[in-house]
Amino acid sequence: MKKTLKILAIVTALAAVLSVCAFAANFEHCGDALNELGLFKGTQNGYELDREPTRAEAATMLVRLLGAEEEALVLPYTAPFGDVADWAKPYVQYLYDKGLTKGTSETTFGYSDKCTAQQYATFLLRALGYSDGVDFTYDTALTYGEKIGLCDWANCFGEVFLRDNVVAMSYTALSMPTKSGDVDLLSKLVSSGAVKDAKGYDAFFADMRAYIAATESLNTAKKLSADIIIERGEEKEIAKYAIERNDEDIDKSKMSYVAENKAFSSYYADGVLYLDMGDDMKVKKASSYMSAVSYIAPAVSYDPISVIRTIEKKTEGNSVIYMTALRHEILTAMTVIGDAQYTSDMTVEVKVENGRTVEINTVTEALLAGAPGRQTIKYDNIKTGDDVKVTLPDNLDEFEAPETKNANEINE
Repeated sequence: MKKTLKILAIVTALAAVLSVCAFAANFEHCGDALNELGLFKGTQNGYELDREPTRAEAATMLVRLLGAEEEALVLPYTAPFGDVADWAKPYVQYLYDKGLTKGTSETTFGYSDKCTAQQYATFLLRALGYSDGVDFTYDTALTYGEKIGLCDWANCFGEVFLRDNVVAMSYTALSMPTKSGDVDLLSKLVSSGAVKDAKGYDAFFADMRAYIAATESLNTAKKLSADIIIERGEEKEIAKYAIERNDEDIDKSKMSYVAENKAFSSYYADGVLYLDMGDDMKVKKASSYMSAVSYIAPAVSYDPISVIRTIEKKTEGNSVIYMTALRHEILTAMTVIGDAQYTSDMTVEVKVENGRTVEINTVTEALLAGAPGRQTIKYDNIKTGDDVKVTLPDNLDEFEAPETKNANEINE
């Protein structure tokens, strides 16, 4: 039982790591891209990604992303704010003239005050062509940004908002379509001459959008099934997974995960999680859908553009294969058996045929329970739509709530 639970924990960790991990962000590659495009220059001490940004620094990035730096640099400084350093005055002046920023008082801009994720989301929404009071308000900037794909779990929802997050959010914004219908913000900046050369990032972003669409379509599918092969060292498990999601009443959704050797099976239906751990140990407990997903979660997670370090695209007949490397830093994820540290890029290969994702392979190196090892997960025979059906066993009435002294076994 423990061995099977250990393998299941690997699946859960890889699939749910994006929502349950302590994410040690490292977006230097985003800073490098912005620097190469002439949009981010850092300071005399380098990028300084590990400190909080100031309002002046955020204002500078906004002007550049608006494609207005050349215009701003020739403006005389007439704004009423007396606390702005000389280097920042052109940027503050431009935003003040356009009504895009206000001071902290009639005479102060708050030059050195810390910029929050909410403030920066507001700035970037403006750069993308969205208007305060029309499309969003300051209070809804983060939620609106999340709705359109600007804000996500990786780039701005950490405990502290850093310059690291600034480059990640800015990089994300460059890849997004503008409200006016431009292919993406980067293309708009190139067309206006604000960015002299896209340096291949236009094609790079196009491939990333296609890759994300392929994986996201599985997360949004109401019905999905897949054969799953998990390997770590000498451990191997083959299982079948299926889900029928009920968006009208999410806790009425159904899920099943059945290992080939039947050593471990789990099911979810009508707000109850059922765990069949063999040896006549069949337990159940009331559970929300989201809690059940933490146990039965071999679905592919959504990876934001800012965590995709590299991507390669190749065509084979009717198939398109995307190969990516994700998250070049240490991740710490809570699993059902304890902490796991992911110590290298995770590589993901997605195969798409005729617009449908048919196979996904993931590989990573990790320290799981203190032991290093290579982990691979293959999602094959992926199906979505009405052909998918979750089959529940006929003996669910035999599952019992565990005794108090044994209740923790569900979480071991």
